[in-house]
Amino acid sequence: MAAAARVRDAERHWSTAARVALDLLPRLLAGPVESVLNVNAPDLPHGRLRGVRKGTLATFGQVQMTVAESGHGFVRTSLEEPGQAVQPGTDLALLADGYASVTAVRAVTEVSDVDLSGLGAAED
Repeated sequence: MAAAARVRDAERHWSTAARVALDLLPRLLAGPVESVLNVNAPDLPHGRLRGVRKGTLATFGQVQMTVAESGHGFVRTSLEEPGQAVQPGTDLALLADGYASVTAVRAVTEVSDVDLSGLGAAED
């Protein structure tokens, strides 16, 4: 079992992530309504945080969920590291270097300006 998996939730530095997110709220509020900020902070005390940097999204996350076993009435999942090298400038690279990362993304939203007439209503 990896050492990170043995860290108890009470030992995590959630306040570091909260402070980073709060500091970014004015930027989020000033952006377009459809904007979302993807914020990641390393599990460090705020005083050890090296700063906040703009990053790109890594192609793959730090871990990926896979189906380890399935049977009648159950599915067991596991988390696996993808084994790919960390790409410079990505959120994962910044986290590994002790920075919080911020990436502006467009929210997934429902749109009403696409013609879907003739498909029937949701309650057909």
